[in-house]
Amino acid sequence: MDPTWTTVLLVPCVVVLTAGFFYLYGAIVNLVSKTSVRNKVVVVTDALSGLGKECSGVFHKGGARLILCGKSWEKLEELADELANVSDPTATFPPKLVILDFGDLDSMPEAVAEILDCYGCLDVLIFNSSMKARAPAQSLSLEVDKLLMDNNYFGPVTLAKGVLPSMISRRSGHLVLVNSIQGKIAVPFRTTYAASKHAVQAFFDSLRAEVEEYGISVSTISHTFISRAAAGGSAPKSLWSLLYTRKPLGVSPDEATAEIVRTLNNKRREVLIAPSLPKMAIYARSFFPNVFFAIMAAGVKSSAASEKMSSQTNLRARSSDGGLTVEHDRTNRRFTVAPGAGTGVQEQAVLLYRFTGEKEVDLMSTFVPETFRGQGVAALLSQAAMDFLVEEKLKARISCWYIKKYVEDHPEHLYKELVIS
Repeated sequence: MDPTWTTVLLVPCVVVLTAGFFYLYGAIVNLVSKTSVRNKVVVVTDALSGLGKECSGVFHKGGARLILCGKSWEKLEELADELANVSDPTATFPPKLVILDFGDLDSMPEAVAEILDCYGCLDVLIFNSSMKARAPAQSLSLEVDKLLMDNNYFGPVTLAKGVLPSMISRRSGHLVLVNSIQGKIAVPFRTTYAASKHAVQAFFDSLRAEVEEYGISVSTISHTFISRAAAGGSAPKSLWSLLYTRKPLGVSPDEATAEIVRTLNNKRREVLIAPSLPKMAIYARSFFPNVFFAIMAAGVKSSAASEKMSSQTNLRARSSDGGLTVEHDRTNRRFTVAPGAGTGVQEQAVLLYRFTGEKEVDLMSTFVPETFRGQGVAALLSQAAMDFLVEEKLKARISCWYIKKYVEDHPEHLYKELVIS
């Protein structure tokens, strides 16, 4: 046969065989990784989030003894039923359910005890809970700062300290912190959020060295953003928004879950799920700090311009967005906005208030998760709060800058008459 034809036929064969080898290798590694949790006690701190549900499904099918945690008992039961309906009861264990709210530190000792009582021990603890806030530093009240620190730092730390004695006595265990890339670098308008992520990153980095002698592994997985789907998203509005925008730089729940499974299998200490640009930003922050700071400052100016252009559009969007609902929790003195049923999103936007007199309140702050950005959610919360004042015939001091802006932009409602200057 002509040597030329031999070469022509040989090259495609080599390509196909090589691709087949890598596919088979990946399939085997994936199978081994998933079965590595069989019979192990695995705790997911926020099983109701997109990532939490994905992890729960993978670990349940892998034969893990799951302990699913969340703030809503009804939603936890729904998740447990969903897992039961799609699994083989002879090869899986029914999940245990525990109410866990990192924002309520007083309930943490009871929650820790309940987690340990489920099976008497635990092998894997995945910290995937998080609370986000985006606002200028001066507009965030101390109450919101504390709420963010409780959810993102004190809560996870309290749980870790609560289960460590059990892990140390058994000389085994794996703590996995799913953290934001903002635990390594900070961008504007994320002051308290970035501070909480830096704090929890430092805690687990220090803890890793302390517990290694007891056979306990500590892993941190830093991502840019956990998106709701594997594709989609819009173009970033500013330079520094490239560091946290959902897509194309975010990761989907299934991608993040696959990384968690690999980390449990290979026990890597630190994992960074990010494209080249965010990684470069981390290095720039370390080796060229002045350049990094200049880019951040330029991004703030760019963002301010785009926000000003879109503010009126966002305010008008509130009345036509049928997928959002406002709830008034009078006990905890807060207004919340949650997406409609079927969206798969568990995050909430919150407006906090407090009574400062018999007929006087302080509208303290609002914070809106990234998943609600651009939907007029802050305006929706502001309107609900001001309508509450009208209905109850209350006066208000307004600490939140956005509510002040909303009142100024809507003089036709005569909201100004209710404001205590």
